[in-house]
Amino acid sequence: MGAATLSPAERTRREKIEKYRAFAKSLEDNIEAMIRQRRWQWVYTAISLVVGAVGWKWSRLFAGGAVATGVGCSLTGLYLSYVRAAHYRVELDKTLEEIETLEGDAPR
Repeated sequence: MGAATLSPAERTRREKIEKYRAFAKSLEDNIEAMIRQRRWQWVYTAISLVVGAVGWKWSRLFAGGAVATGVGCSLTGLYLSYVRAAHYRVELDKTLEEIETLEGDAPR
């Protein structure tokens, strides 16, 4: 069927499918971004350990504070990225189910 011969309900259904597909794509991009962010959190942890080792020469308090702050911030960042990625995966699953439902409702 051409676009001009579609019923209003069919046109609305197709628009919804396209919107859900675009949303699913953005969720996939967000999941990838969370994975990239996790990699950086490990780099930040390593940097804090290096700063702590170098700072040990001048002040043990500085070194301990640098390591504690770096590790604490990195663990917080890792936790948040894992939780957000898990949330995005749940939303992606729901979105894909909705797309399947809408495509299954297509008139034959």
